[in-house]
Amino acid sequence: MKRFAKPISVGLAAIGIIYLLGFLFYSTRFQANSLYAGSDISHLTIERAKEQLESDFENNKVQLLENGNIVGELVLGQIYSDFDPAADLETALSEQNAGLWLGGLFNNQPIKGRNLNEVSVDEAKIATVLETIGIDNSNRSETQNASLNYTEETGFTIQEEAVGTQINLAALSQAIIEALSQNEASIELSDYYYQPTVTKEDESIVTKWQQVKSLSDTKITYTMSGQEVTIPAVEIEKWIFFNSNGDAYLDEASVQAYVAELDAQYASLYQPRQFQSTLQGVVTIDPQIYGWTFDYEAETAALISEVYAGEDVKRQPHYKGNIFNNDITQADDIGNTHVEIDLNFQMLYVYIDGEMMLSTQVVTGLPPLMETIPGAWHILYKERDATLEGFNIQVEKEYSTPVEYWIPFDWEGMGMHDAWWQSTFGGNVWTYAGSNGCINIPVDVMPKLFDLVETGMPVIIF
Repeated sequence: MKRFAKPISVGLAAIGIIYLLGFLFYSTRFQANSLYAGSDISHLTIERAKEQLESDFENNKVQLLENGNIVGELVLGQIYSDFDPAADLETALSEQNAGLWLGGLFNNQPIKGRNLNEVSVDEAKIATVLETIGIDNSNRSETQNASLNYTEETGFTIQEEAVGTQINLAALSQAIIEALSQNEASIELSDYYYQPTVTKEDESIVTKWQQVKSLSDTKITYTMSGQEVTIPAVEIEKWIFFNSNGDAYLDEASVQAYVAELDAQYASLYQPRQFQSTLQGVVTIDPQIYGWTFDYEAETAALISEVYAGEDVKRQPHYKGNIFNNDITQADDIGNTHVEIDLNFQMLYVYIDGEMMLSTQVVTGLPPLMETIPGAWHILYKERDATLEGFNIQVEKEYSTPVEYWIPFDWEGMGMHDAWWQSTFGGNVWTYAGSNGCINIPVDVMPKLFDLVETGMPVIIF
């Protein structure tokens, strides 16, 4: 046994010396397989490790990809402003157990870089470097948030969100640090495009859209002038606005502007007309007091109320004016019951339901100062045993003339009446013995005319 005791003692002594030397060595150095941010700092003192880390860190590279294509690379030294791993290294070395230095030979010992994510990176430098490799936000598309848009042509539409190609430099800077610290070889730039903050599912957009549709889906149909006119949804959307709380409302002025458009297109008052005459075919009739026009105030209020209610409606518009039988649904609101007075032929006709019930020669206003005014008129009322009074501008004298029948059709004194003083009617009598503007009717015809016509009946003069 003594033969072996000496070599064993020598061996143990050698091991002890080696262990002690390792203990002393690693008391001021990092053990084997010590890694910091991917850099091997094994066997180095804090100062040497710091120098190596600064060198490695500054020269570390990361490849930049965009949609899988290589567009350039970044060297950390180009962009960082300050990197100081000293505190991490000092803490790591103080926590290192020098007595366990042998274990480091067999296991990796990563050192946590507590300050690694606090490395100061200059975004302006990143922008400059990116620009040198052709990545410039000023030439890239902006990310668009979803929005509720409006145009007169299309009305309201939801514009979906869209990711642009502008890069979030703050997020990219952090990603670069993390990539370098983890020895990642590349970064995909598209992962750092600015992302929309508002999507089409956003509550504010969905709520507004629902409000718009609840209003514009209302179907309001007018029956007027021989047509059915349904207000298009895109038209209703012209009236919709939002208040500061995001609530939809109908703008009264916009609604009334639309009523005015309808009035100009469909109403008959103050509009010339085409009229099928007895002797002259189709003639153009000047506008006068007969016809209808939208009641702007009443119709605007009705439209707003109906759209808010959201119920489909079919009706005549609210109107003002004078229409025989109060029916504005027909294309020709003169209809087939009317009085026709042809100034050229000095003839008067009465049609009832399309049938000629009376035809007579007449005498109309004396030219040039008292000619009968053509146009679309209507009977205001009927009166028996009236006295017509006025001023005859041709002879410059007041007059007062009794008549048995009086049927006025304007408020200035024009009307139809019996003319007992006229001996002849028709022809050119009107040119030398014409009236003060009225329609002179033969005495024997006037009773029948009086019985045939009624208040409101159109009187068409041309």
